[in-house]
Amino acid sequence: APKAVRQAWLDNIALVPASFLSEPAQKQKYTTIAKHLPRGSVLLCPPPCAKQKEVLAKVAAYFRENMPPQWRAEYEALLAAAQRFAAERSRHIKPVIWRDLPAPK
Repeated sequence: APKAVRQAWLDNIALVPASFLSEPAQKQKYTTIAKHLPRGSVLLCPPPCAKQKEVLAKVAAYFRENMPPQWRAEYEALLAAAQRFAAERSRHIKPVIWRDLPAPK
């Protein structure tokens, strides 16, 4: 790696498919998200390919297993808050029936 990269201090890590970065709207979206994360965060954006999703899941597991011990309590608190947030909003999802579309075969 170049000297500048070896000496750089990374605030956050973002693993994003290259295809996301080639689209200006996607690039702006993930750049904004990454910039607003707390220092030391890891942003993992799942790619569309199933095999790549498997690899990314392993990367996420590695990061969780190897996070500094002093981060564990905050990570678990933020994870619990995010799960509550998702649960509160996912309970009220109702199916929509499109009357003009043929039924799936």
